[in-house]
Amino acid sequence: MQRNMDKDMDVEMTDVDHKEDEQYDEEGDTTTKRPPAYRQQSETVSQFLTRLPPSTTTAASVGPWIWLIQRARPDPSPHTREDIGNHIGRGAQLLRAFREKTSALRAEYRDQPQSALERKITVERKKLEVDILETARTNKILSGKWMLFPSVKTVDRVWRIVAEATAKGQLGIGAKVATDGGNSGPGATAPPRLICVYTADFADKEEIWRVLVRMKELSLFRTGEGERPIYYKCDAYTWLEIMGNNGYGLRPSMYSSTEVLKWKK
Repeated sequence: MQRNMDKDMDVEMTDVDHKEDEQYDEEGDTTTKRPPAYRQQSETVSQFLTRLPPSTTTAASVGPWIWLIQRARPDPSPHTREDIGNHIGRGAQLLRAFREKTSALRAEYRDQPQSALERKITVERKKLEVDILETARTNKILSGKWMLFPSVKTVDRVWRIVAEATAKGQLGIGAKVATDGGNSGPGATAPPRLICVYTADFADKEEIWRVLVRMKELSLFRTGEGERPIYYKCDAYTWLEIMGNNGYGLRPSMYSSTEVLKWKK
């Protein structure tokens, strides 16, 4: 079954195991092998796209995501599962401390102007943001992604553009697209599919800008009046399940396309 996604349909950066995926019975014995959900060494991009069209490929058959890695530009700072666990553990401590601090501030400022309380909480929130990103860097959780949300009708076309550009080295270190999780009933409108275009380091603004500009050149999103921006989110937040409307007042994404396109004019 496909992972649950929040209102922003966010996802985590997962490891790609270059072995055939195996399904297990309740006792852990291997029962069947699933076809690999990533581009194999022997496959052309065209063969890969033909084998795994996201519009019809189910999560039950290959898992929740279809992957493509940019072979010539591997992640320069790969993290381990231990790094992820350390980041989640320390991040949970930081979030818990923030909740406790803000609760104490609300009690302290109960009879004072709300503006004074909000100023104090804002200071604590900014510190929390810095601390989370420092923890991420310590544990090499550096990747981030631009997120696209094509409809089921257009996902194959959009994914083809992303996959071909990624394979040619025009975008980032990799990309993935959500498979069909089977979570839309008969007659229901199918939810949009998420495509993530990854960069290696959320602090590398030059690369984040470059990838976005190339995505714009490929018509993967539109700009102008009435058009919705796309967003860039660091995996550090995703692993901590910091989604939209979170209880910490944190902005779930780092940047919008509107902001980033103004960096160089």
